[in-house]
Amino acid sequence: MNVTGIIAEYNPFHNGHLYQLEKARNDTNADYLIVVMSGDFVQRGAPALIDKYTRAKMALENGADLVLELPVLWSTASAEYFAGAGIALLDRIGVTSAVCFGCETPDQAALLSLARFLAEETSAYRSALNDALKKGMSYPAARAFAVQTSLSAPLSGDPSVLASVTPELAETILASPNNILGLEYCKALFRRNSQIRPVPIARIGSGYHANNLDTSFASATGIRSYLNGLADLYSDLSALDAWMPKSAFLTLCEALNAHPLMFEEDFAAMLGYCLVTHDSFTDYADGSLELSNRILRQREHFSSVVDFLDDLKTKEVTYTRLSRLLTHILLDIKEKDYGFYRNLDYVPYGKILGFREDAAPLLKELKQHSTIPLLTSPLDKKQQLDEAAQALLKKDVLASELYRMAAVQKSGFAIPNEYKRKFLRV
Repeated sequence: MNVTGIIAEYNPFHNGHLYQLEKARNDTNADYLIVVMSGDFVQRGAPALIDKYTRAKMALENGADLVLELPVLWSTASAEYFAGAGIALLDRIGVTSAVCFGCETPDQAALLSLARFLAEETSAYRSALNDALKKGMSYPAARAFAVQTSLSAPLSGDPSVLASVTPELAETILASPNNILGLEYCKALFRRNSQIRPVPIARIGSGYHANNLDTSFASATGIRSYLNGLADLYSDLSALDAWMPKSAFLTLCEALNAHPLMFEEDFAAMLGYCLVTHDSFTDYADGSLELSNRILRQREHFSSVVDFLDDLKTKEVTYTRLSRLLTHILLDIKEKDYGFYRNLDYVPYGKILGFREDAAPLLKELKQHSTIPLLTSPLDKKQQLDEAAQALLKKDVLASELYRMAAVQKSGFAIPNEYKRKFLRV
């Protein structure tokens, strides 16, 4: 059986995602496609636009055969942890042959070479990275500086990398969010000595952060910005029909009858409560003593999430890191959690959000080869989870419950909690 994995957010599912699923199936000759998808909170440190079950349904209707949830500890983490956990989940279920991911560099051999170089972390690279961080550079800027410095020093660099990756090419590769995630997926595979084959797919259409909507391949960022700016959501929703597969658009429209679209500001009250009931934020994931002190000084001015992020922003700290920090404060995710669960190989269970009825042979293979329990609800096979796994699952349930409560407050809809939700069969 040939099984290909994809790690995604589908926030929301759009034409570019459909293209990737179709290309992944064709390029790897896959019998089945498994998607590891973020739950109700995503990697940029924000709530998902629509709930995880709706997004999973969009994927299943457009080529995915099985959707597994990436635990919230990792779905809201930096690219390295996000990718490491996604790859670990695909590896631990025991059936994955290849993993496909989008990239924006045409030189895919260089991408793989640079990933191996980063996975090995030469002493020259580590030294340059630490020096850059000490000088106050943000982590992305420090990493780019360290790579360029290392590749410019042949005596300390990896000759196999130096033959195919110039400092200039490395700078170009590291300038793209999709390339950065692709590098992290490959790094995770190399470090695990995994038999899963990395298969980059060239991205088409608008860039990751582009707001240009004059194309059928609009980015998820552009679509979210459009929706967030609408004065009357329902009167202008039809524009999405051009940017999403028909079935995904119809699924979204149907879902809005029972669940509202969610944005950062819908969690302002919850976050505000967390900010005024804590004396320190140093221990939270993506936190630091300096950031904690800034939050404590600024919290009396908190009125909205976006404005508060602007108040906290400095040239040394990226907006995304700050957004993740606030999300981790909201969800009670601590820095120590990363180290603890990383030592347990990231993901001790696989939570099924949905599958296609005709994927029964895939489920049979999973039952035979998976080294971790596969759950269909928080109560399913709970006896198979040890204390650490149950604690991680509790974080997922908490995140889903906060998301549900904010959605109920916004809309007045009666939305079932995580224990009452049933996994999807399409």
